[in-house]
Amino acid sequence: MLPAAIFLNLITLAKLRKIECLLNNIVPASKSWDVLYEERLNQLSQQFGLSDKEREIARQLYEGKNNYEIAQALSVAENTVKSHNYRLYKKLGVDNRVQAVNLIREGINHRT
Repeated sequence: MLPAAIFLNLITLAKLRKIECLLNNIVPASKSWDVLYEERLNQLSQQFGLSDKEREIARQLYEGKNNYEIAQALSVAENTVKSHNYRLYKKLGVDNRVQAVNLIREGINHRT
């Protein structure tokens, strides 16, 4: 009979192997989601004539960043971010960031 410590280690090893198998199956799915996300941003850029900055703002909004965080990430003033937001919303035909994010999410969810 195996000592308890060795038995527990074998159980833990088996659990870790199961987790590893699960993670290996999850990672490719997340990569395909990233591809869908990029495709959706490209689609919106072409459809609505978004500038590179507006596209980047859309990405940052989708990631849940606030104006201050976006300004820091893009090395611009917060008022500049607000101006880009305004132009982005007008081009997308939405009134706020929630609607903009929902528009991006809508295209991704329909393709998964």
